[in-house]
Amino acid sequence: MTALALGPTGTVFLLAVGFWVWMLCDCVKHERYPWVFLLVMLNIIGAVLYFSVQWLPERFKSGGAEPKTYWVRGRQPSPDQIRQAETDVRNIGKASQFLTLGNLLFENRQNEKAYEAYQQVLEKEPKNVRALWGAARCTYELKNYLAAKGYLAKLLALEPEFAYGNASLAYAEVLHHTADNAAATAQLQAHVKNWSDPEAYWLLADLQAKQGDNVAARATLETMVLKIKGFAPFRYRKTKHFISRSERRLKDLSKA
Repeated sequence: MTALALGPTGTVFLLAVGFWVWMLCDCVKHERYPWVFLLVMLNIIGAVLYFSVQWLPERFKSGGAEPKTYWVRGRQPSPDQIRQAETDVRNIGKASQFLTLGNLLFENRQNEKAYEAYQQVLEKEPKNVRALWGAARCTYELKNYLAAKGYLAKLLALEPEFAYGNASLAYAEVLHHTADNAAATAQLQAHVKNWSDPEAYWLLADLQAKQGDNVAARATLETMVLKIKGFAPFRYRKTKHFISRSERRLKDLSKA
C-alpha cells in the first residue's frame, strides 16, 4: 500500500483525493449543498464540474480574491419562508415584516422585488439603517451605483461603523464605480485608520497608482502586507493571497 502511494499511480490518486476534498470543503463553506450532493455522488467528476462551473469563474471575476464580505449573501431561503413573509406583509404590513421580506428576497437574488420591500420600510422609517443597507445592496447589484451611493451616504451619516466597517468599504467602492475617485481615495484613507481590510488597502493603492502617486501606492501595499502578516491564523489564511498579489504589483510599480 505504501509502495503504491509512493508510485506515480499512488501520487495521482492522492492528488485527486486532495482536489476532491478541497472542492468539497469549499462547497460546505459556502453552503452549496446541492453541489455537495453532486460531489458525493459523482466523486472526482463532480469536483471537476464544481471547479469549472463555480469555483474558477468566481476567482476569475474577483481577480483571485475572496468575494467581498459586504455583498456576500447568506443561505438561500426556502419558498415557504418567502411565502410566509409575503403573507405577513399583506396581512399586517409592519416595517419589520417588510424588512424580513426584503432580506429573504435579496438572499434569493430577487433584487428588484427586494428593493421594493426595502422602500416600503423606508417610507415608514426613513432612518432604518438595515433598510438603507438593503436598498444599497439591491441597487448595487442592479448596477445603479448613483442610487447605491445615496443610500450608503445616508446610512453612514446615521451609523458610521455599520456592519463593522462593511458599509464604509462598500461606499468607497461605489464612489469608485461612479468615477468619484478623489472622494473614494479620501474614504479609503479614513477607512484603513479604523479597519485593516486588505480589499480597502488594495483599492486605495490602485487609485493612488492611477493618480500617478506610485510612492503612496507602494507604501499602502507594504502596509497591507505587514497588516496581513499580523492577522490571526484563520484570517491570515483567508487573506494571504493578497501578499503575492502585492509583491507582483510592487514590482510593476518599481518599474514605472
